[in-house]
Amino acid sequence: MMLKFQASINLAAAYGLAGTGTMTITGVMIIWIFSLRKQPLYAIGGVAVTCMDVMYFSANMTKIPHGAYWSLIIASIPLAVILLWTEGQKQLYRQMEFMPLEDFLVKFREVYSKPRKSEGTALFLLKDVKEIPFYIIQTMFNHGVVYQNNIFFSIIKRNDPYGVTGYFKEELSFGLRVFQIQSGYMEVVETDQSKFVERRCFEYINRLKIV
Repeated sequence: MMLKFQASINLAAAYGLAGTGTMTITGVMIIWIFSLRKQPLYAIGGVAVTCMDVMYFSANMTKIPHGAYWSLIIASIPLAVILLWTEGQKQLYRQMEFMPLEDFLVKFREVYSKPRKSEGTALFLLKDVKEIPFYIIQTMFNHGVVYQNNIFFSIIKRNDPYGVTGYFKEELSFGLRVFQIQSGYMEVVETDQSKFVERRCFEYINRLKIV
């Protein structure tokens, strides 16, 4: 930019388009926000201001051949990043859709009935057993990795401040159980959470001679 324009006086065309373009986009966003908030008077005021911004922006469009195109080039870079990011996030979320427990159990019983299973016990961390996250579905059904013992593991915060307990809930299916650790809301495990979870889980599992 410094080599192109050399002096600040030469930035007038690019600055005019960038400034009025920003004002126009801001006006459109204001109208949209006030419309969503159901504030018609503010939205009407936003329309009036945006109409003036559009007039200034249209006038500056004539400066594109005189250097204002640089504003469009520079603005296209973050715009492209935003569009790529949002589209990638949408695709990621579509792939990471949760599966209802009922549908999961049907597929799990079908896969588990096959003779090829890995020895040992697998722990799968999840938040709510009613909705199975994508990584479990991918591991078991897409990659075919099913262990002899499969345990869904979750940590629940209790209303009382202190204490940590763990127990197995009802068996979901043959070879599939739910193990839940309940900790008080004042229990601090953030400093070494992974080791804390691993230690507590295997303490209870070894106590019940699961592994």
